[in-house]
Formats: sequence, structure tokens, C-alpha cells
Amino acid sequence: MALFNWIDYSDEYAILVESWLDDEAVKFTGIDQGWAAYYDYCINDLSPLVNGEIYIKIACDEKNPFGIFCLCNVDGTYSISEIFISPEKRGMGYGSKALQDMLLHSEEIFGVEIVIAKTVIFPNNTASKKAFEKAGFEFESAHPDGDAWYYIYRK
Repeated sequence: MALFNWIDYSDEYAILVESWLDDEAVKFTGIDQGWAAYYDYCINDLSPLVNGEIYIKIACDEKNPFGIFCLCNVDGTYSISEIFISPEKRGMGYGSKALQDMLLHSEEIFGVEIVIAKTVIFPNNTASKKAFEKAGFEFESAHPDGDAWYYIYRK
């Protein structure tokens, strides 16, 4: 049984999720034009490329949303494109615990088993690096220009 409550993202959460995109979140994500633009990209541009296998979930402790998790299936490997946690929950272990929960209970949460997952982390994003490593991800390689690190998870 999953540790957190996981709900499908819907427009009713748009303002809340946008409020989590403070300067720190924007610095470490690819969401520099706001949540609405990113969500539009996922649905209209990315979804057709992955046959609609995009999963966007809100993680909640009890009933309080604290994070959003975005991933897609690329030929059996789940690409975790964005994760960000509400500012008041950062640094408290919520991100790493939710990531672990997501991987361990992927069938319950998403309806699919995540056996292999990948993500990209900016080298100066220490918090994400620690969270992903706690969840079982390992460093795979660095981008040639050094501005991104690739991590992989194998169940």
C-alpha cells in the first residue's frame, strides 16, 4: 500500500501547482514559462510522441497536496520529466519519500510497473540528486557540456 495519497492532476490544482514554482523550483526545472505552458506542452506536444502515456500525479500527505510528479513512457523506460515539491515541504524528506513510494507502488499509483526509469538533474541541484539516489537511482553519465547529469533506476 502506498505511503501517500496520489491523485490525477486536474485543472482544479493549476493555481496551487503554479504557486509552488518559486524561484528555486524554476531554477531547477524546465518550467521557466510557468505551469500552464508546461502542462500545455505535455498534453499537446509530448503526448502524441509517447502515444499518450503521460502521467501527472499530485502527491498528498493525508489530504494536503505537496508535490507534482510528471513522467512518460518512452519505449518501456519511464522518463521522469519534472518533480517539484511545495516550498513549505522542501528539505523535509517529502520529495525522496514520495519518489520511493512512486517507484515501489507504481502499479497502484499509475496502473503500470516501473522497472526502468531515467531522469536528468542539473549538477548544482543537490536536493534532487540526494532524493533520486535515496530512491535507488544511479548516476549514468554527464551531458558533454556538463550542464546535465543523467540518472537511471532499475528495479
